[in-house]
Amino acid sequence: MDSIFIHIPKCGGTSLSSAIFGCNWTPKPNWNYRHLSLGQDFHSNSGSIWPLENRKSLRNAKIFTIIRDPLERLFSEYHFLKDNDTFKALLPVEVGSFEEFIAVNSNSIIRFLLGHRIFSQHPITEAHCATVLEGMEDLGIVVGLFDDYQRSLELIHDTCGVDIPPQVPKKRVTINRQNAESIPPHVRQLFEERNALDRKLYVYCEQRYQQYQLDTTTPPRYLCPGGEYEHIPVYTYRFSLIQPFLTEKSDFASRYFPTLCEIHRTALEKDFVWFDAGGPKFKVAADGKRYAIAWALLFLQRRHLFPQFDFENIKVDFDHPLSTILHIGGIVNPTVEALLITSA
Repeated sequence: MDSIFIHIPKCGGTSLSSAIFGCNWTPKPNWNYRHLSLGQDFHSNSGSIWPLENRKSLRNAKIFTIIRDPLERLFSEYHFLKDNDTFKALLPVEVGSFEEFIAVNSNSIIRFLLGHRIFSQHPITEAHCATVLEGMEDLGIVVGLFDDYQRSLELIHDTCGVDIPPQVPKKRVTINRQNAESIPPHVRQLFEERNALDRKLYVYCEQRYQQYQLDTTTPPRYLCPGGEYEHIPVYTYRFSLIQPFLTEKSDFASRYFPTLCEIHRTALEKDFVWFDAGGPKFKVAADGKRYAIAWALLFLQRRHLFPQFDFENIKVDFDHPLSTILHIGGIVNPTVEALLITSA
């Protein structure tokens, strides 16, 4: 394979890398696949692409990436990582709100491209941005847009010759992600002030993408099935299904940890598969929606174990069981906002 995929986090790259490399999850970073070294030092291995002295060896490679609106990307990353203790430990300070997350994250796309560790506080300058822009132009890097994902897959296939299967299932969906339209104006302003160089890069990539003149008169050639229920099996390997619907300050999951573990084990008992993410295999739910239904039923059957909360009138919605768990979260946290469950 003479192509290189630069997988910018939270830009649909897990789905694409799984499809093109033929694996259940992201492969380990290598020459063809530039991403974070998860489980090691959490640096990106894409930094070697940009120095002028390295570009000669890359001129025959077809390099491609997909980029996302920087605010949307960081908002998705915040909701995806805020319950992940491994990543939270890498932050320079403890954060709760998205506004606090912005305060310790600036120009994180360029930071990733240059090979820095996730959440690194290394200053990013105009010169760094210029290095990336010059490298993209010099190497003819093909840029797709997250907001036009299916057409971007066509572009990558047609321009780079990458073999992409007809279906590219969504691999990561943030179960508790709110709509970015809910971000207050003052938080948006703070983001733009701290991420001007990421915005500059994104505007450049948008302009590049428009120059490809893709055929939009025919239906997309690639399908991207999946949603929040498809993400549940992997998510619930590490977290309780109630976790996405709790406020940051809630101690419900820790206070009732043994009970929630018992609910999880019982829900998995007769409906699981072995999941292979490139390391030791582990049990996950065979079907996310069936698991959510089983979880909700088991939780409500144990409502007597939570005497301070009134779950008496909750009924399981078998068509959309996550709405039931959202209802439970609303009772556990009376101030919890109605979380809009959308793909990320």
